[in-house]
Amino acid sequence: HKGARALLDDVNKQHHESKVREKVRSLLNEAGQKSRERRFRDAVSLLEKAHTTDPASSEATQRLVEARSALDKHEECTRLVKKAEEHRRRGELDAALTAAVAAAEMDPGDAGAARAAGLLRIEVEADGKRRVIVGLAQARQLLAEEQFVAAEALLISLTGRFPDVAAFQTLLAYARNELSARKRKLVVEQARNETIRRAAFGEYAQALKTIDQALEQYPDRKSTRLNSSHANIS
Repeated sequence: HKGARALLDDVNKQHHESKVREKVRSLLNEAGQKSRERRFRDAVSLLEKAHTTDPASSEATQRLVEARSALDKHEECTRLVKKAEEHRRRGELDAALTAAVAAAEMDPGDAGAARAAGLLRIEVEADGKRRVIVGLAQARQLLAEEQFVAAEALLISLTGRFPDVAAFQTLLAYARNELSARKRKLVVEQARNETIRRAAFGEYAQALKTIDQALEQYPDRKSTRLNSSHANIS
């Protein structure tokens, strides 16, 4: 009788284990389908049941870890897509694109994130072209009005934002040349006036030193015109 009972117990145990394996396999298969449908929360719930049903199942344990990781990524991806849309509504397109690209990279299988990143790339490119056109118009207007300090400040900002736009580099160089020319003209004119003043008092050595220093600092055509004054003073 004891032998028969032991055999019966063994049969019952095997039957139970077989049922457990069948249930776990069914749960694993269903969880796999949910994951393929990107229903990660449902997949996690099914895998938790599989793990509870058979805590010794290494496959159930591993699949549960993977599903939880996928769910975390999916939720973070969703958060980033929402963040991208918030930035977009505020007109912060660069920040919106950064968030959308991060979402797409975090979860490459998320079609919504990939679509958001693609649309934002197009929008950022269009906005960039618009900003270039507006920036060029503003810079040229400032230069035409001889507001060279303001033009330089604007063009420094634009060249930093659009380093590949050669027109901004050209206009910035022009603005700086004009600013330099104005400074040169001011210094030379001040030197000329000081030279005349000293010469009037007979301070010829100091007068010559003043003009020589100006000519040395700015030896261009404007300042070399003073050579005739220099000779007359001598």
